[in-house]
Amino acid sequence: MKLLLAYSKQSGKSLSKKKLLFVERKLSDAFEVESFCSATKEEAFQKYQSTDAEVIVLVGGDGHFNNLLNAIMPLEKKPKIGYLNFGTLGDVGRLFGLNGRLKHDLSIILSGMSKGFDVGEIRSVDEKKYFMYVACVGAFSEIPYLSKKKRLGRLSYYLKAIPRVFRKTRIEYSIDDKEKRTAPFVMFLNGTHMAGFKINKDAIFDDGEFELYETKNGLFNGLLNYLPIKTQAYTKTDSLRISVEDQKQWCLDGEPGPKGSASLFVNKQAITVFFEAK
Repeated sequence: MKLLLAYSKQSGKSLSKKKLLFVERKLSDAFEVESFCSATKEEAFQKYQSTDAEVIVLVGGDGHFNNLLNAIMPLEKKPKIGYLNFGTLGDVGRLFGLNGRLKHDLSIILSGMSKGFDVGEIRSVDEKKYFMYVACVGAFSEIPYLSKKKRLGRLSYYLKAIPRVFRKTRIEYSIDDKEKRTAPFVMFLNGTHMAGFKINKDAIFDDGEFELYETKNGLFNGLLNYLPIKTQAYTKTDSLRISVEDQKQWCLDGEPGPKGSASLFVNKQAITVFFEAK
């Protein structure tokens, strides 16, 4: 079985040559491996769409996974996905049972156990994009793609968040053309974690629904609804239309998304990923 081992030196954590050779050697015991190092996300995107490999193992961060996701979702025949997280926060990897230890995470792929995972989709007037675990808009949503000092690890994100905690932010929006509401930020979530913090330990990743969090107004732009005691309620949905005042930019898995109003959907079990059963 052909396997494309895809990686990039732009990941948040360094990928040493020794670790890469170790991964290649282990995967070669079970697959016919082609290694591919991309210089840009555009180059990687094209490779994901053109490869004839039946499996793609991605070594990278959440942003790299989002790029892979957007490349393969339009394909009629999608490759099976393996993931080795070398990013900063690792929110995507938690969906699949990854814990950040290379030998453990590699063993998940070699075990051969896989299943279908839901994929989010967002459509605006100008574009359509996919996301794995979160689409959010409002306070804090731009932090992931503005944080350039990845050498500081997750601290780089938290340093960006501090001034926004004290800067009162409210977005005005409506859902499915109903009454207007205000909130510091709104999230469409399909994961246990957001920005490294546990949000919903009971999240289900293959039921065809995501959780909609309309953050309640409060201190620190509503963060206290999530930390340290979780008081923020959510509703389950498989689709919605959200009208956002102004051209606020969405964040998709830590990457910049469309601006303004958008329709969101869930593609049930749209991709197959190697995972560890709990």
